[in-house]
Amino acid sequence: MAESESRLQAGRYISTYPEIAFAVGVARKIAEVVGPVYGIKQNNVPINEISHDFNYVLDVKAEEAVGAAFGKAWRKGLAYGYVTEDQGLVLPPPHLKTPEVMFLIDPVDGSRPANIGAENACVNIALVKGNVNDPTMVDIEMGIVFALKERLMLIARKGEGVYQVAPSLKGDARLYELNKKREAADHLADCSITFETYSMSNELLGIVIDPLLSEVSFKTESPSGSYSALSLIRGQNELILDVRRRAMRDFPHLPVMIKKGGKALTPMDIAPEVLMLRELGMIATDAYGRSLDGIRLWHFNQDNSWSTENQISLVAAVSPTLHKKAMSRIEEGFANLSQKYPRD
Repeated sequence: MAESESRLQAGRYISTYPEIAFAVGVARKIAEVVGPVYGIKQNNVPINEISHDFNYVLDVKAEEAVGAAFGKAWRKGLAYGYVTEDQGLVLPPPHLKTPEVMFLIDPVDGSRPANIGAENACVNIALVKGNVNDPTMVDIEMGIVFALKERLMLIARKGEGVYQVAPSLKGDARLYELNKKREAADHLADCSITFETYSMSNELLGIVIDPLLSEVSFKTESPSGSYSALSLIRGQNELILDVRRRAMRDFPHLPVMIKKGGKALTPMDIAPEVLMLRELGMIATDAYGRSLDGIRLWHFNQDNSWSTENQISLVAAVSPTLHKKAMSRIEEGFANLSQKYPRD
């Protein structure tokens, strides 16, 4: 992947923006507490009341680290609020009044692969201004992704490109700006793709994705939306695919979801990566080909549990040409599923 070195030292750049410095500190603290339990699978785990998902040791440690970091910020008078999968919406104490900024945080996206020691797990942090009511994808001002096992960090600010933090030979760290001008394949046959089918019927979902997967040169299933999106950002793949939510919506009469309590992709899983894809001139839509700009970043039911309306689909590509060709194959796949299992 072509890169051009920025003249900025990482520390100098990060310290220029207090919100970035704080988010970087949170990501590093999560990595610190998760490291000792990374790759240790826990059985008989409880279900979290808000996320309704398994609550692994590494998730508990990560969530505790997030809470502690914001508690410290509040004691300093910083009106920061946050949203996580397991804690939901957490606002600063009343004496700090309206949040200055809100952080959407997935402390460990890819908990299941992390429990078996795989690489597919990231800290995801996206920032929006605190005065934005009901923020959506287009409101994201800053994004940080930290691949936990690789200890690889990427940072983006809207309109300022994407930077990778890399150590130098002198022991400090420098920023490398990822190159927006990359060569992209024109044909699906020259592309590689990552996709996700977690908690879904491989038989039914396979009908949908087979026309596209059959045409690309290489395919890999990845149980982490953030790590898949990271592969595009880093130049490792040309396409990523997650059609689970569309399949669930379009075919409610079919057992598309086979795992009780199974979930599809959420904005939390890919929010900072979507900003980075845009900054690099790539394209990301839902599985209908619609813009993600209006997607709400968080959405809760009246009982404070996460709404299924917060789940989304994703098709992303390094170029509009490849995205258009991928969408054509996806539509073919959905038509095949509809033909085989028509509604009564």
